Amino acid sequence: MEDNKESEEINEEKHHVKPKEKHLSCSQIESEFPLKRNFTCSQCGKTFPYKESLTRHMSIHTGEKPFTCAQCGKSFTEKAQLIDHLKIHTGEKPHRCDHCGKSYPSRGSLKKHMIIHEEKQHTCVYCGKSFIRIGTLNDHIKIHTGEKPYT
Repeated sequence: MEDNKESEEINEEKHHVKPKEKHLSCSQIESEFPLKRNFTCSQCGKTFPYKESLTRHMSIHTGEKPFTCAQCGKSFTEKAQLIDHLKIHTGEKPHRCDHCGKSYPSRGSLKKHMIIHEEKQHTCVYCGKSFIRIGTLNDHIKIHTGEKPYT
């Protein structure tokens, strides 16, 4: 009889399973679950939920870069930046593009590369040539307008 009771409980649970909940955007999450921001920057007033976040932020104001590459002397504000930088010296490129197979040393450089696989959405009104990046289009338009910003 106990097996039957467990079976009824399982069936009961099946009828009360909630449908898949939708994902919330960052702004929705912040409004519904506000973070306590107890740590305020004395320089700019920005607030942070953790003391470590404020400490890391302060390097923007102080210019402190405590993480230095032993090979070339370049300094960084965060350890993760140094770790990514070291891959330049080792040649390590663990971040691979799924579209073309090209590899990159950091997630950021892969993300920048991924733009080339997007549709060219910025079109020149003068000649119809299209570009992926708006900045490249703006530079191109100067050919038509005769603008020479570097002279």
